[in-house]
Amino acid sequence: MLAPSVRLGESGSLQVTSDARPLGGCEACQVDPTFLPMRAAVHRLRILDLGCGRNNIARHYADEKKFTIQGYDHVAEEGSGALIGNIADLAAQEEDESADICIFSQSLMGSDWPNYLTEGHRMLRYNGEFIISEHIKMLDDVRAELGRLGCKVESVDADASATDTSATDADDKVAKWFVLVARKV
Repeated sequence: MLAPSVRLGESGSLQVTSDARPLGGCEACQVDPTFLPMRAAVHRLRILDLGCGRNNIARHYADEKKFTIQGYDHVAEEGSGALIGNIADLAAQEEDESADICIFSQSLMGSDWPNYLTEGHRMLRYNGEFIISEHIKMLDDVRAELGRLGCKVESVDADASATDTSATDADDKVAKWFVLVARKV
């Protein structure tokens, strides 16, 4: 059985890739931060893409039978399938513990971004996962906020291919984006 792969793109956004990985007990798959979790074999996963922009991930997997993806954004592009909602308060649209995965891909913007994570935590089922892709400068703050919520950070990957291309010295080329996977425990 195969599951999709989502990777950190050059711009720091999560991008769907065509290379699928096998579902099952593979240790490497369990810790790979670019892999959507393997619970699809157990029940139909419900994934929320919070701050989805054009809702590209959901549109790419619209015909998938093992999981569903619902995107939310402050502004929804017509025809994208995304729903309009304040990511800091989706209580009217989403029940408590109704999602298996919450994706935040370059969507933790503004001064109220910790409220976005709090709302994601409310919507995640026990053992559900956050998949977060943001600028490297936010890593420590995001980790601290997830810790405050009682989540366990399972993996962090800073993409070495998404470096500062304006840097002239090799030592100045550092990762600009990270992907973090954390679990609600």
